[in-house]
Amino acid sequence: MRRRNISWCRRYAAQCDLWNSFIALTSRAIQSVSRPAGVPNCVCLSNHCELKRLHPIALPVDFAPHVATHPVTPRGRSAAVNINTLDLNLLLVLDALQRTHSVTLAGEQLFISQSGVSNALRRLRDAFGDELFVRTNSGMMPTPLAESMAEPIHAALQQIRQAVEDRGYFDAASSTRHFRLALSDVGQMSLFPHLLSYFDKHAPNISLETVPLSRFRIAAQMSGGEIDLAIGVARPLGPGFYRRRFRSVRFVCAVSKNHPTIQGAISLEQFLHASFIEYEPTGGSYEHFREHVRHLFDEKKLKANVSVKMAYLSGIETIIANSDRIAVVPDTLVGSMGLEKVVQVLDLPFDIPTLDVTLQWHERISKDPAQTWLHKAVVEVAENLKQHSFANSANGNSKPLLKIASSAD
Repeated sequence: MRRRNISWCRRYAAQCDLWNSFIALTSRAIQSVSRPAGVPNCVCLSNHCELKRLHPIALPVDFAPHVATHPVTPRGRSAAVNINTLDLNLLLVLDALQRTHSVTLAGEQLFISQSGVSNALRRLRDAFGDELFVRTNSGMMPTPLAESMAEPIHAALQQIRQAVEDRGYFDAASSTRHFRLALSDVGQMSLFPHLLSYFDKHAPNISLETVPLSRFRIAAQMSGGEIDLAIGVARPLGPGFYRRRFRSVRFVCAVSKNHPTIQGAISLEQFLHASFIEYEPTGGSYEHFREHVRHLFDEKKLKANVSVKMAYLSGIETIIANSDRIAVVPDTLVGSMGLEKVVQVLDLPFDIPTLDVTLQWHERISKDPAQTWLHKAVVEVAENLKQHSFANSANGNSKPLLKIASSAD
């Protein structure tokens, strides 16, 4: 009974221009109604309300009125629509009606029934206070208000569709994305110039930025979205990160061509008693070498003679060429710095495992097609470098500098 009374009241109140007043006054009116033998008048206080001509409504004592959160704007009046409270699904219906001028065709395009489209149109009319579409011999024709909204709403929906439906596609040739790469200075010298050439050819509008490959802050920076990809000899960053091995590097000795005792090869005895230039790349690859060398010197009960420690890589080849000191460097620097032209590049006199160079990224961007493209680009550049270095080796120009590991961690 209570539900029937409420439904009846709303249905007829919608016919008058004071439905908003009816909503606001209902609660106060119910409390002031006397309920002895007589029946109260309509709770609408307007003298012009058509409900006055109908039978009075007997409302129960425990009646709790439903106050609408989205008041209906009377037809013919301009409406200030709040986008935060408007059901945005209704805009799909408005767009479909604008294109088809048919309730039936709009429903077919949206996969909803004809009655569903009609109901959505009614809600749109209530929200905007305008008929929006009027039935004519030519179909459902838009009102001036509907026409004025048609183009911007259609454009906005197209952008939303592209963002939602085209998640699996990335057009590098036209993209204007900005990628931030964490690299060691060794990586910036040996890999980045070739990567930049690749982008100039295949993705000319994408911008690149490099930041230091810090061993201490890299995980937090990637989790916070500050960095897209870490490239280098970094330890696994832990849970929440993906890791792919894409190449390996080895360490070599750089010795002056004018060294008085070391020529063509270096013995273990010469290595143990040499004077060292120590340089530690930002990515942490030197830590791998240092651990093995420390163990070697401990076995021989000797201490390494480190006479120079360098904070920067620049100029190291000149220092080596003009002194009797030696340096141990990743072989990727040999080609990028042209070391073989100014110094001797010699194999170490002991075995040391190669280092894996990896790509690491955060799981939150693992399904981003742009990131997938970036990873493939880095691997492709490294593969081309490997093939180039092997070609030079076959021609007798130099030793292979890179070995690519195609498997992923």
